[in-house]
Amino acid sequence: MKLANWFDVVKKRLTSGPIPSSARERAGYGTPKHFVRLAQLELMNGRDFLNKDKQSKASTASRNLFSKVSHYAYSMMLSYLAGELMTNIRERVPELLDACEYAQPIEQSIYTAMEHSCILDVGRDYGRALWTFCLLLGLRCTDDTMRRLLTFTGVAGQDEFFDRLAAHFEPGRTIGRGPRHSRFRPLIPLTDALKNPDATAAAVQIHAYVDSWYQNVARVFGQYEAHGTDAYLGYLSFEAAAVVMLRGLDDSAFANHKYYPGELVHYYRTGVDTLYENVAS
Repeated sequence: MKLANWFDVVKKRLTSGPIPSSARERAGYGTPKHFVRLAQLELMNGRDFLNKDKQSKASTASRNLFSKVSHYAYSMMLSYLAGELMTNIRERVPELLDACEYAQPIEQSIYTAMEHSCILDVGRDYGRALWTFCLLLGLRCTDDTMRRLLTFTGVAGQDEFFDRLAAHFEPGRTIGRGPRHSRFRPLIPLTDALKNPDATAAAVQIHAYVDSWYQNVARVFGQYEAHGTDAYLGYLSFEAAAVVMLRGLDDSAFANHKYYPGELVHYYRTGVDTLYENVAS
């Protein structure tokens, strides 16, 4: 499907198809139309800003490519929430990575003294780097694609949880000692679940983490009480889903939890998009 037709297809399905009103956003605060609008805006901004940068070679002070690449990542997240076909979202992954490929050397040449100058650096915007990784994982991207993504997330050893996720694609990766900052301590239960040799116990740990996600973790990612604003990216724990996917844990006890992206995990495991499996193309 051509990218230019993507939003028209979504809008048509949202108005005439059997997609539920909440799509994949289970907390009940965002409609598919709301997320389609924001996803379209983010994608248009990302493309527009980068095209202008390529044409004008603006002054270093005004380029801010880090922010511009963010539009691509956020558009994909919002597209997931809107209920877009997983395969269509995955088709935009190369565009995201190409934007990173373009922006990263420029960003690093501008901020030569900055420690965390990679375009998706874990040390610069932890949530964006982590959720982008989790989304691409769930979209069944190839190992090579995941390794390419990791070249934009900064040096290894910054954060134990992220490093342990990334090590599935980079064996021998340096593992950080604990969270990169104290404010990320609420994610420690996920690190424990990754390391727990007992898969049943690990699944129980994930369930407890998801149960307390809004109160304990949403603030970490700037999402606490974000509904009703354009900053809202859904109350979903993509990071918990990543642990379930990589460890192959049984999530049947919490697959339909309002803070858990169960459809993404199901797609990762089966290649079936539950929102569309009974919908004629």
